[in-house]
Amino acid sequence: MNLKRTLRNCSEVGLMSWDIMRGKYPSFIYGRKIAKRDVPAFCFHDAEPRRFEAMLNYLKDNDYTSITSEDLGDILLRKENEKFRHPVCITFDDGLASIWNTAYPLLKKYGFRATVFLIPDRIQSSPSYLPNLEDVWAGKATPEELDARSRGRYPFATWEEIREMHDSGVMDFQSHSLRHTLVFTSPKIIDFVSPYNLEVYSVFQFSMFKELDLQTPDKHKLRPGSPVYESAPRLAGMPEYLEDPCLKEYCIGFVENHGGNEFFKRKNWKSILLQVAKDYRATHPSLDGLESMDTTRQAILDELKLSKQRIEEQLHGKVVEHMCLPWGVGGPLTTALCQQVGYKTIFTGRANGNTKLTVDSDPYSVYRLGPDFFYCLPGKGRRSVFTVMKDKVLRRAREGTHYLSY
Repeated sequence: MNLKRTLRNCSEVGLMSWDIMRGKYPSFIYGRKIAKRDVPAFCFHDAEPRRFEAMLNYLKDNDYTSITSEDLGDILLRKENEKFRHPVCITFDDGLASIWNTAYPLLKKYGFRATVFLIPDRIQSSPSYLPNLEDVWAGKATPEELDARSRGRYPFATWEEIREMHDSGVMDFQSHSLRHTLVFTSPKIIDFVSPYNLEVYSVFQFSMFKELDLQTPDKHKLRPGSPVYESAPRLAGMPEYLEDPCLKEYCIGFVENHGGNEFFKRKNWKSILLQVAKDYRATHPSLDGLESMDTTRQAILDELKLSKQRIEEQLHGKVVEHMCLPWGVGGPLTTALCQQVGYKTIFTGRANGNTKLTVDSDPYSVYRLGPDFFYCLPGKGRRSVFTVMKDKVLRRAREGTHYLSY
């Protein structure tokens, strides 16, 4: 597992470095001015108070204007950005609690706006008020309280908080699909549920498992020994692999009969389970299969249509017209269905070698830079791309990635 984490990190950083060396990134990344037709857009997931405030301070000191996804969509449709002075688009994926407890108070303080792409099926309501940085500044809460919430079992903002941020005009809320789901896509087993991966999987990783409630996923309901198959984001458009339930129970039973969690202390536990699954398949009829493309199409349509509908129901006067693909991954089917549902733009990952955003960009393939490149923006205190990449490599080596099955 650690080897897979290392290889994935090396691959991602290596691809980024190769693109940078080939001049595939916006001109300002290389120490030049922002080209007239470039539109800097950045993708955040979380906000740490000191780091995020320093970034906003950098924007203010260097005379930048923040724009939302609605502004960006207008720029791409009109093919010009003369309406805004030094525009920068700040976006947050997922709707984590830090948009409320950190990003929102700081954006208000510095007079900026941001867009948040929400996953409505993971958002809950809360009858009680939860503090943010404004409460810390007023002495009514501590930084530790805010940090504890972000690290807790339920790391998302609530609908009450989202409504307040929406009503303020500081935050623009758009769609990040209904559930942010991964699905199994092939019979190839790449892992098994174990005490180890229950601790390191991301909260979004658990969407592979049908037995979990995605609003409050209790990972301990997963039974050790359950096979984990190759997977992909639901919006990638691949039919879901429907696993053989008897094989699953057989693997779980094998673990239970060989020590339970103690079984996973063996160095070769994974090899043993892979052989158990292989032997079972050789002697039992297969009960697995793939869903139909009609089912795949309807599942994607639900992710797109119901997400838009639920956000609009929760936020008075809101019209959702922009979609951010989970993991930045989509496909022709998803693009066509986005257009059918009424989305004007699609925020994607690195698609077809696209690593920059200009006024001429395809509205259905909007690329954003990671926050690592924030200080490559022209201005006092600017950092070189070499410094940025060095810091990124060191951080990846230290933190890694939790997406170990996809």
